[in-house]
Amino acid sequence: MKFLDEYTFHAKQAKKVRKGSDDTILDAIKDQRSILKGDTIKRNGKVVSSWEKDGKVTPRVSGLNLFDDGKGSNTATVSNYSTFLDKLEAAVNGGELKAIIEDFDKRRNERDAKLRRSLAK
Repeated sequence: MKFLDEYTFHAKQAKKVRKGSDDTILDAIKDQRSILKGDTIKRNGKVVSSWEKDGKVTPRVSGLNLFDDGKGSNTATVSNYSTFLDKLEAAVNGGELKAIIEDFDKRRNERDAKLRRSLAK
């Protein structure tokens, strides 16, 4: 009996489940808290930078601005970054940012579709 007659090999398809935007944003907030404590966070081999620089906060999640009005107004001035992160998390969990998250999700899907099209070429 030949080896390949006796044994059949099948490709195993790994299912990759994409996180929802809410979970992705909450994970990013968690990362920002760790960065605030002095930890180094890496995603896809790259160091994640803090959203806060000199009291100015620009939340970016998955390479996209979280708050994007199309006019470039996506930076807030904060006096306490830790409090900002607490309030942002509460707003996400409480549904206060539903419209912003839906817009973020739409932009994220558009970006991913564009990337898939460019990879298919």
